[in-house]
Amino acid sequence: MLCPNCGTENTEQAEYCTQCAGVLKTETERAAQSDDAAKVRETVEAVNQSEANVAREELPDSSEDTSTEDRVKPRITNLDFQSDEAGEKPVVSNVMNLTILFLSIPIPPLGIAMGYTYLKKTHPEAKKAGKVWLIWGMLTLLVLVFLTIFRT
Repeated sequence: MLCPNCGTENTEQAEYCTQCAGVLKTETERAAQSDDAAKVRETVEAVNQSEANVAREELPDSSEDTSTEDRVKPRITNLDFQSDEAGEKPVVSNVMNLTILFLSIPIPPLGIAMGYTYLKKTHPEAKKAGKVWLIWGMLTLLVLVFLTIFRT
């Protein structure tokens, strides 16, 4: 969708221009979009209801337990079979940590840049790694500068 103010190309879902923050959609377009979303929700509900009816019809007919015919089991999707501990990944892996530290010896700006980047992150583990990389990068830069100066 092109912005009427500055001509910047924006996504179809955008309501405001990414360049000039101008309004991209009128109220009628927003209302039409919300009507479309409501229709989609109604269709999904109708499909879920028809699936529930089919599931109810497929239940075995037993005279002993008639309450199971009235119950519909909820549909379960997107299961995560791992425990919470197994699903957690470290923010900074040991391999990445060691790689940044070793590469910062010949290329100190790498450690400084990665350290600065990770210091801005919100996760405490990422901040800790960023602090270590930043200090290590600065130290290796100072050592290389002193070695260069005092070599002669």
